[in-house]
Amino acid sequence: MINTIQVKKKYLKFMKKRGWSIRQPDKLVDSVFPHCFTISGGVNWFNEKLNKTPFNKEGHAVCQRCFRHFDTPDKTHLPFFWMLLDLTWNMYPREKVIADNFAFFEECGLNLNKLQIAYWKGGKVYGKGINLKSDVTKACQGMEFKKMQKEGIYIPSDEEAKNAWKKQGIKNNQLIACGEIDRVDPSGLDSIVLNARENFSGVRSEPYYKIKNKKIEIGVFVKEDYFKKTVALKLNLPQKNFEDKLNGNKFLLHLNPRPIAGGFGLERITMVINNIASVFELEPYKTMKEILTNKIEMDRKKERVVENTIAYIPVIIWLVNDGAQLLKTRKLRQRILIYRKTMKNVIQNLKSLNLDKDEIYIGLFKTTIDFYLHDKDYLCLKGLEEVCLKEIYKQKERIEIDNNEKRKREKKQLKKLCRNNANS
Repeated sequence: MINTIQVKKKYLKFMKKRGWSIRQPDKLVDSVFPHCFTISGGVNWFNEKLNKTPFNKEGHAVCQRCFRHFDTPDKTHLPFFWMLLDLTWNMYPREKVIADNFAFFEECGLNLNKLQIAYWKGGKVYGKGINLKSDVTKACQGMEFKKMQKEGIYIPSDEEAKNAWKKQGIKNNQLIACGEIDRVDPSGLDSIVLNARENFSGVRSEPYYKIKNKKIEIGVFVKEDYFKKTVALKLNLPQKNFEDKLNGNKFLLHLNPRPIAGGFGLERITMVINNIASVFELEPYKTMKEILTNKIEMDRKKERVVENTIAYIPVIIWLVNDGAQLLKTRKLRQRILIYRKTMKNVIQNLKSLNLDKDEIYIGLFKTTIDFYLHDKDYLCLKGLEEVCLKEIYKQKERIEIDNNEKRKREKKQLKKLCRNNANS
């Protein structure tokens, strides 16, 4: 079985041959947003491009680690994942992005008849993407965003993607016209990105691959048209004024260059190559699962707890490596809470399985780190299991302090209730 590290190396080598330069990934904690970590491979790069003038032509491939704390793990999806991503700014057209990634399908020997491609069929968007309150207040806000939510913005059919896939030999019956209501992705997504967390948004075209009667989304290819609209909304700038000033010299208005992103979820493309339907059959998750399941009698409920636990082990390792434990300021309070909540989740899960033991933590951390050490790019993780265990200890102390304070509050409330009852 080919593993994710081997697929990563294969992909970057393949893309280099097709003209892409290779870029080192950003750290998880480099995201500019105060309420989350890096959640997608292109975020920091686009932020960097938006803050510098003039824009230079650029196109590179990267294997970027990502963490979406709001995602729940399942058989095909993880809160921590890697993106094999091609990012191009005014260098390559979207057609090349799709063509090069399709060529990688062929390089991996996939059955192309099992592919289905979703693309935006055209229609209005009303701001229903990832639209949590914290995102709206920190990114998309103001009258223009509210107006868009009420009146919508019309985005035409994504013929660019449709034609690009057809040029690669994809047949009409493999193309699925998809709108905001017509959903094809089993995780509930569709072919539109309206993402207040990220500085690039747009319609997207997504390939799906059929494994054991399950459609697995393996890639995303974003179109840039909608990008300009969302930036205008984030600036609280009327769309017409924004379009009028596109050629001006003001900050954030140099948007003639085309930002395009395309690529694969590394774990998912590895699943497809190996023809398996569960991410937990891949390393290091497979070995971590065995560490826990060998210690307990398993049932379906416990299996979900086990999978939920091991899904967060790489999160802890990479957040520690990238410096999340060093975040101290009040401005970063939300990120600190997310970091602690991740560890708390693992601790509580292991306690529920009666496996809250040092050797279990070390075993899980070491298994994951040893897997990554097969790649020289990840030698920075060497010996990190002890540091991660210390962070677990710190979190346990915080949990105990919180529990003591909670008991005190409950005791105080009970005394007050008793007094009130006695008086009445």
